Amino acid sequence: MKILALDQSSTATAYSVMKDGKLVDYGLIKPKSSKRATEVTIKEEPHLITITMPEEEYDTTLLRISYICDVVKKLVKKIKPNHVAFEEIYVAPSFNPVTKRMDYSRVNISGFRSLSRLQGQLSRILWELQIPYDIILEQTWITAFGKYNSKTKREERKADVMARVNEMYGLDITADDISDAIGIAYYVSQSQID
Repeated sequence: MKILALDQSSTATAYSVMKDGKLVDYGLIKPKSSKRATEVTIKEEPHLITITMPEEEYDTTLLRISYICDVVKKLVKKIKPNHVAFEEIYVAPSFNPVTKRMDYSRVNISGFRSLSRLQGQLSRILWELQIPYDIILEQTWITAFGKYNSKTKREERKADVMARVNEMYGLDITADDISDAIGIAYYVSQSQID
């Protein structure tokens, strides 16, 4: 079984590919702004796909999302996965010690909207290509790497998953987006989701 896993965002989307439980590829799809660019260019290197965009286009989130989705669609057609998995988006409230309640007033709603749009476009692409997929909660897939509780800071959890992924696969990854994509693929391959 060939699995494509994504850790998606509108600024950097990581991917990993596992075939029969073995990591065969991984990388980062990275849009970037350029004052000198007059058109969009896509450059592929080992483990990095760079989308260079004119500054005014880069500043438009929906255009960044569209280009990321175009690259993901090409990747899916090239890889021909049996299954795709990506992370569910969520709103992370903070605890307000004064009211003793969860506080949604400092939530990045703009970021949540962007992720919602990206997730919707990815789902549409996979439906169109008739590729089965799962959207997996972060707290579900990270169980493959240990037990993390609500007191574990996000940065600590990401650093721990990155260290474990690097150790498991003999890598030296420094981008937590990539280690998360590998973690999602690992979870799916171990869980036999199909």
